[in-house]
Parts: sequence; C-alpha cells; structure tokens
Amino acid sequence: MKAWKGYVSNLNPDEIEADHKKMTSAATKLTGKFDNMKLPKPKDVAETMKKNLQAFRSYLPIIRALCNPGLQERHYRMLGEIILGSPDQIFNPSEFTTD
Repeated sequence: MKAWKGYVSNLNPDEIEADHKKMTSAATKLTGKFDNMKLPKPKDVAETMKKNLQAFRSYLPIIRALCNPGLQERHYRMLGEIILGSPDQIFNPSEFTTD
C-alpha cells in the first residue's frame, strides 16, 4: 500500500493542470497562426492537439483525487470494488499508469 501512495504522490496535480493550461493555450495560438498563414495541415495538427487536450481536461479532477495524500487503504478497496468489480481486489494505481 505504501508503494502505491509513493507512486501516486510523485504526481503533482497542480503541475499537471498548469502544463495542461499552457499546452491548450499553445494549441489555440498555433491554430490561429497556421490559419492566418494558410497552412491547413499544421492547422489540423494543432486543432487535433487542442481537441485531445479538451478531452483530457475531464481527467484532471480524477488525477487530483487520486493524488490526495488522505487516501487510505479502505479507499483503495472501494476503488477496487468499483473499477475492478471485486471487493477482494485493492486498486493499485501503478497497474494503470506508466512512468
């Protein structure tokens, strides 16, 4: 259990949200610049990046919640029951994430 907390605590939700905001801003600016320069393919790439970032935004509250240092083993058991479908399995975030 402690290893899971250590793994999740390596993530900083404030930094993730700040990076997300910077990348969304950059994608928006690039879309406009490429449109003004009449460069459709780079504009399409920037628009796709922006759409993907908008979709990722819905995961930010989940990341923040999973990084909460107050999570206890009972919370991981509840997550295991909801996500994995078994009250006997404890949710292990490292199984669902990569470095």
